[in-house]
Amino acid sequence: MEAAQPTVSVQTQVEIFGRSYTIRGEASEELTRQIAAYVDQKMRDVAAKAPPDSSPAKIGILAALYIASELFELRQQHETNTALIAKKASSMLSLLDKELAEEYNTLEP
Repeated sequence: MEAAQPTVSVQTQVEIFGRSYTIRGEASEELTRQIAAYVDQKMRDVAAKAPPDSSPAKIGILAALYIASELFELRQQHETNTALIAKKASSMLSLLDKELAEEYNTLEP
């Protein structure tokens, strides 16, 4: 039995909303930087619409809520698409079974 590969912790320096953070995780540096840039942009979008005296914590929470909303919407779309694909696949299989049965019946003596 093979031993499981140890997980490699990658350390990446990022900047989000003007503050530097060291992120440790299994994701590549490139992915971590992309995610950090996304969070930074969401926070900047929120800050642009928020009152000038809004705290970074409040802006961060609102940005997190926007990101979570996007995630929930994408999950719902995924579930809808998965159900639609399953329904279409089932219909196609039924049609194929019917056609094969008809073909089989025409081949019998």
